[in-house]
Formats: sequence, structure tokens, C-alpha cells
Amino acid sequence: MLSASSVLACALALCSYTSAKTVYFAIEVAWGQVAPDGYSRAGILVNGTSPGPALIVDQDDDVQVCMIFPAMNFALTLWQFYVRNRLNMNTTVHFHGIEQLNTPWSDGVPGLSQRPIPVGGDWLYQWKATEYGTYWYHAHYQSQISDGFFGAIHIRTRANEPRPFSEMPGNNHQQQILAAEANPQFVIFSDWLHVTSDQHFALQQRSNMSLYCVQSILFNGQGRVNCLTPEQQLAALAPSFRALYQLANISAPLPNGCLPFTHHTQTVHGQPALIRPDQVPPEITGCNATNAPLYNFQVDASKRWVSFNIIGAASIVAPVVSLDQHDLWVYAIDGRYIKPYKAQGILVNNGDRYAVMVELNQPAGTYTWRASNTALNQLISGFATVTYASVQPGPDTILLNQTSPGIVPFPNIPPSQNVQQTRIFYMSSTRAPYLWTVDADQSYPDYPTVYAQDQPLLYYPNGHDANNSNLVVKTQNGTWVDLVFVVLDHYGPPHPMHKHSNKAYIVGEGLGNWTWNSVAEAAAAQPQNFNFDTPILRDGFGTPPNFGTPAWLVVRYYSQNPGAWMLHCHIQTHLTGGMAVALLDGVDAFPASFPTEYQNKESDQ
Repeated sequence: MLSASSVLACALALCSYTSAKTVYFAIEVAWGQVAPDGYSRAGILVNGTSPGPALIVDQDDDVQVCMIFPAMNFALTLWQFYVRNRLNMNTTVHFHGIEQLNTPWSDGVPGLSQRPIPVGGDWLYQWKATEYGTYWYHAHYQSQISDGFFGAIHIRTRANEPRPFSEMPGNNHQQQILAAEANPQFVIFSDWLHVTSDQHFALQQRSNMSLYCVQSILFNGQGRVNCLTPEQQLAALAPSFRALYQLANISAPLPNGCLPFTHHTQTVHGQPALIRPDQVPPEITGCNATNAPLYNFQVDASKRWVSFNIIGAASIVAPVVSLDQHDLWVYAIDGRYIKPYKAQGILVNNGDRYAVMVELNQPAGTYTWRASNTALNQLISGFATVTYASVQPGPDTILLNQTSPGIVPFPNIPPSQNVQQTRIFYMSSTRAPYLWTVDADQSYPDYPTVYAQDQPLLYYPNGHDANNSNLVVKTQNGTWVDLVFVVLDHYGPPHPMHKHSNKAYIVGEGLGNWTWNSVAEAAAAQPQNFNFDTPILRDGFGTPPNFGTPAWLVVRYYSQNPGAWMLHCHIQTHLTGGMAVALLDGVDAFPASFPTEYQNKESDQ
């Protein structure tokens, strides 16, 4: 039960209030006029900013997140804390990567764990910080992420948890490294459209096209529109992309670097679609350079090391990020420690988190953070700067991706080889270039129109929505499950899949058709494509890039947290296009009762 002082701290101060074991965090959400890259449009602000304020807690803390909206009625019962929605649309909040152990009602997915918070409605999220690391919160309603509704979460590691830093160079700097880990700087990069997410989806419907490009890449909510000349664009194209341009009879990218919209690039199951490019306005395809200020990270070189905790909050692009003249010592991925891995660039998919140590050993000056999209959809980059004034004295580029050799969990706990269930998904576009499926040519219902107005599956796991085996996967509690993602589109984009609740091991990936009945059978045929000894444990995993051939990815997880969870592509246009399924984990041990305040929310709407 919340005390009067806790309620006042949330409702009036709109800030975090911390006691020994409980953290109260208040969020006010509203529309505002914003211009993060120099172009003004409506955006969603969290406590007046985008990104929203960081939620920083300690491992084992209990977290209560309160969303406060403008013009709130403060006549509150002391033991209740209201989420009141004064936006002009529904909303929910998801805590990305938080496993929600024993709190499935706080996952924030409309139609699965709750009904959406209606205009004028209220909500309180409660969960325990069981794991350490960097995570983030964001809207999980339509594509409100694209409008700026997100912020960082950092859970400080408990003191007795083993750290991996002894395997880094500079063992005499252990205290500085530990201090840097405890006080990270967040590097949240996102992409930005010059139309709202609702307008963007309407344009996809009107044009019957997948609009897969953005206008800018932002660091911590700041950036600018950068334009290349046609000559610079062609020079920047990778040789493999030039070959595809020739194959599709495309002479050059659009002014904003976007792959042109043609019958070759807008397909359904590999076949050309009937498209209407004339319905796409210049805000989507044009490029008008701006000179908006870049975000600047101020660091103190006397501390020797800084931890940059990277959060991929982009809606569409998946860039490689790098910091000029500095190595990136990756020590955690998706919140979990790994043995430190030195890289000069990191491929960051939508939803990914990487914690990197950087030694401040260069001459005093300003250095550039770069985020460059490497996918075929668009030539685009974003920038930020790092400045430090005093330093201690102090090749080939190494790129880190999810299956780079040498990435080893810390500590390493391999998955079981005793798998009880295997589900194979066949992923592709379906019916229209902007509609997508995880399996069986069925798109997950647009939750504002179907699931959200019905009974959430967490509360009604035997309802009619739960019986569609193409869109709902049911598992038994205490079992190991293999999920196989087969990408059928030969020239489709990689899909950054995100699994809610607990994490999964990435055990294999490859190119070509998936022709096996089980993962064990596939591993026997292609052992070089599998790793069961030191697989990375993640809540996000990208399908392999594929040009001219299918591709596949295998993850394995332990069903141990009964509840209704979502598994989906984190490209926002793919999610709103239906690329999702529901995981009903532990159906034999589903919650028999719910906290009164949550049960009441589901019964009074």
C-alpha cells in the first residue's frame, strides 16, 4: 500500500522517490511541439522531454511506476495511485527486457497483459528489479515509440555479484572501472520521422507500400538532417548493394538516401505488389538539411574510464555505432555480463542494449559518435560528440554483432539439450508490402481494434482468442522450448525479434531453407552453424541478413514465468503490420488470482 507521502511524491513532484526497498516513479505524458532535428512536428513528451527521464534503481528493489497526466484530479484514495491518460488516444507502457517474474500483469501489452489505458483512464505498474543491467521503458500502443515515448532504465548490480572486469586490460584501474559502471552515461539513439506515427501508417495504407525510411538519426533526442549528393550516395553504396540496384534497374537512392519504391522493392511473398508511389509526400522521400545542435557527452578524463550504456530505441533503422579513435569494450549485452570484448563498431538492432567501457586515453578534444545504417533500405547517418579536456597519456575495425566469435556469457551457463517443444515460424510480408506475419500468413490483430477491446489473454487464457494456433504458442511450465524463425522473403530486411519475459539463448543461424524437423537434426547436419556451449542469452535477436535466399535463426528458452507474453519484430512498421505472436507460457501453472487493483481494472472497463 502506498503511503500519503509516496502518493504526493509521485503526483506532485513528478520524480522518483526511493526508500530502502521501494522506488516510486512518476511519468507525465503529453503531446507537445518538438524539433529534435530542426524540423518541427507534434511529438510525445515524458515529463516534458524526449527521451523521458531515466529510471535508476538497485537490484532487488521493488518498482512502482506511476503515469501522471495533465489536468489530473488529485482526489485520491491513499492506497491507490492512478495513471490518468490525457492524451487523445489510448496508451500503455512496456518495460523492455524486464522479466516481470511473478508480475505478468505489469508487462504493458494491450490485449495480452492488460487493456489499454483509455483517454481519461488510470494505471499503476509494479514489478521487482530481479536482474541487473540496462533496459528501457516505452509505449506499447501502436507506434508511439516513433513519436518519442521512451526512456532509459538502469538497475545497479548488487555488490556481491561477480563482475567480468578482471579480464580487461588495465587491472590497476579496477576501482575506476567499477565507478564508471555504477554511473553510466546513456547513449539512446532513435530515428525520427517528419510525420507522426499515425500519419505514417495512413500513408502506408494509402500508397500500399512499406515506408522503410526515416529523416534523421538522433542521439539522446538530438540530431540533424544530413543530405548527401547523388555522387556521394553512389560512392557510399556497398558493392553488394550496387549489384542489387542494377538487378532492380535502380540508378540511385532517393534524396534522403532511401531505396526507391518500385515493384522490385515492394513485394508480397516475393511477388511485385500494386503500389501508388504518388501518394507519398516529400516529407518521406525528400531531404532538406538542418543545422540543429548535436548532443554532446561531457566526460572527465581524470576518471580514466567511462561506461556508455547504449540503447537502440530506433523504430526502423539498425545502425552500426562507433566512437572515433576509441575502442569499445563491450561488457554487457541486453543487461547481462559477457567476457569483455573489444570492438570498434557495434551493430545495434531495434531494442538492443550494450554496455561499453571506454578508456579516456586520447589527446584532449572532441570526438564523434557515429550511427550509420548498414541495411539496404537507406543510406543515413547520425552523429553526437564526446568532449574531454584532460587525459592520462595513453587498424583493423572489429565489428560486434550477436554471433561474433568470442562473445561468451559471464558467467557461462549453457542451455539444456533436453528440449520438450519446437515451434517453427515462417516469416514474410503478407497481403500487402506493409503487412507482415510471423507465421502461416496471418498477421497479429491490430490491437487497438481487436485484442485490446476483447478480454486480455492473461486473464482469459481459454478464451476464443487463445485458440488460434497460428498466432498463439502455448507452453508447459518448467520445459525447454526451441523457436525457429525462417525468413522466406529473399530480399527482406533482418527482423530484430524481441521476446517479452525471460531471455532466450541464441543457439544457431544460417542461410538457405530450413529442412529439418528439429534443432537437434539441423545441428547434426550443420554443426558449424550452432553453438550450444557458450550461446549468448538475450531478449532481442535479429534474423540474419539475406540477399537472394531464405535465412533462419534458432533461439532456446526455459518456460518458467507463467503468463501471456508477446514475441514480435521491433521494427515499428513491422509490429503495426502484424509481425507478432502471443506466448502463453506455463499454461498449466497460469496465475489463478491477480492483485485486486489489476483485476478491478480488467472488470470495470
